[in-house]
Amino acid sequence: MVPDGAPLSLASSSDIPTLLRDAIDAYGNGQGQDAERLTRRILAQQPDHLAGLQILAAIAGQTDRLPLALKVAQRAVSLHPDLASTHIQLANLLRQAGNLADATKALEVALCLQPDSAEAQNDLGLVHLAASEFRRAADRFAEALRLDPKSGLIHYNMALASEALGSLPAAVECYQEATRLRPSLVEAHFKLGLLLEEQGHRERAGECFRAAAALRPGTAFALLCEARVQGFASDDAAAEELVRRAISLEPRRSDAHAMLGTILMQGGRFEEAAASFDLANALNAQDILGPVGLVEVKQLSEADRPLIGQLELKLENPAITGHEAVLVHFALGKAYDDLGEYRHAIEHFDSANALKKRVRNKRYDHEAHAGLVDRLVQRFTPQFIARNRDMASQWDVPVLIVGMPRSGTTLAEQILSSHPEVAAGGELTFWTDRAADFGVDRDGRIDPAWMRETQSAYQVMLRQISPDVRRVTDKLPQNFHNVGLLHAAFPGARVIHCRRDPIDTCLSIYFNNFANGMDFSFDRAWIVDYYQQYERLTDHWRSVLPSSFLLEIGYEELVGAPEPVIRRMLDFCGLEWNEACLRPERNQRVIKTASLWQARQPIYGTSVSRWRRYEPWLDAFDRLLAGGHPQTRHVLSKQGSEWQGD
Repeated sequence: MVPDGAPLSLASSSDIPTLLRDAIDAYGNGQGQDAERLTRRILAQQPDHLAGLQILAAIAGQTDRLPLALKVAQRAVSLHPDLASTHIQLANLLRQAGNLADATKALEVALCLQPDSAEAQNDLGLVHLAASEFRRAADRFAEALRLDPKSGLIHYNMALASEALGSLPAAVECYQEATRLRPSLVEAHFKLGLLLEEQGHRERAGECFRAAAALRPGTAFALLCEARVQGFASDDAAAEELVRRAISLEPRRSDAHAMLGTILMQGGRFEEAAASFDLANALNAQDILGPVGLVEVKQLSEADRPLIGQLELKLENPAITGHEAVLVHFALGKAYDDLGEYRHAIEHFDSANALKKRVRNKRYDHEAHAGLVDRLVQRFTPQFIARNRDMASQWDVPVLIVGMPRSGTTLAEQILSSHPEVAAGGELTFWTDRAADFGVDRDGRIDPAWMRETQSAYQVMLRQISPDVRRVTDKLPQNFHNVGLLHAAFPGARVIHCRRDPIDTCLSIYFNNFANGMDFSFDRAWIVDYYQQYERLTDHWRSVLPSSFLLEIGYEELVGAPEPVIRRMLDFCGLEWNEACLRPERNQRVIKTASLWQARQPIYGTSVSRWRRYEPWLDAFDRLLAGGHPQTRHVLSKQGSEWQGD
């Protein structure tokens, strides 16, 4: 092999086998100019030399000289029409040129000549992929894998087709196999990381991004991968610095500007974020994240009609993937809601959720959730609590903020963490992770070793967030499942339960594109069932846990008259009054929940009775209204007002 940068060994030789060997070595080492020079020397002696023609066509195709590449490849076909390899190369170049019809014909000829060619089947799949014929592409890749199951590249292509079809579990499996069989395939590591991140597997996603970055060290791409990993570790300042370095290396990377926009948006720097999203949109007409970010970062007005039209056009693009279409439908739902066009909004929210259900390929398990609630109600009785009281820690730093998603939990944390003696922990998964290992003996006693280790680990985690504040919040809404476990471990802790009108809550869940852990959120009936199980469990906690441990606040009451409710929250947490809690919009902490825009606004009550706008389309949510829920009856007695966000 010819080492990088070394002179070619026999540059003066006219011996064709030697020239061909050196040309192949140079081509394999990325020395395209040297390979082309040697190849032209071969063709000067033998104009019909097949290998020389194929190398020259390949080099010309890789250096954006498609007319030359096609001319040379067509000559190779005319000289050797009985060889499948010549038709396959010509087809690839035709596909690059956008001539998909002729590329298909060339590959069909290749398959007639060599029916067991995995390469031809794979390349025909690529043609179908380029034509947005995703099912036909997947069929061809499946046949190629039957012929060559150990090709990492074919597994990668099958992953692309599966992702485009919305079959994310299949795509993950194929990307994993591609990285195993071909570890140097950087795109497979990166795309696998994106899907794992989307599904909430951040540790595994981080490993993928690190692997991808290691394959392209010192590049803007590597910096963006590293920025994602820093974001997982909540080091947002480091993530921003890495993205800005990437932009300095490649100023026209639209994905870098979109990523910067997301970081700025989470930090509450909305004008800067909008500028980054706008630039991403301008740099790449095919970009999805730029225009979607522009919708998320502000309240839209009539002046934004061109942006809405741009998003509508994206849905007409046959190349749009299922995941991308979900993002666009949710953005359009929010856009039309901002403009008060509720029929158009609900149509897009319905499309987004129906498509997301297919893309995620997951169903809400009513039986499993109901069974979990049954077990918690049966386990956490007053007798069980008394039996395990001697193992409790007196540490009283934690404040869990729980409730249904979209019930005001982010606002509650924003208010509390505005107090100088409170630090915000955000959505910690500690208790959901630990609950799976929780168990008791036949006498109803918790394992003392498990309890001591859990107490110690939680104290270490919260003290890492802030070592010297009076309280640290832990705001994972679904921790309403785990408040009994928290009480057993730390009865001096505090739990604030946020309640909101059930229809407003459920409708808001339906309108938001949650990243993970919310497999009930894309079907109205599933959301209602989940809500009813939540109510059943929180009714139980109310009956068995002391008022010194559990405080319930109503969202409508909080936004209607903030100060009395905030004073009650602070008293409950043993904190002195602080005026900063009345101005949570000034709190500069990073917010990564669905409420990141709303939490930056002054406390407002315009989300109350939002469901009235969608009364003709409530469908399954009517069950909550018909049930005469006390919160709903309370809200019905009030006059609704224009909605501006949750």
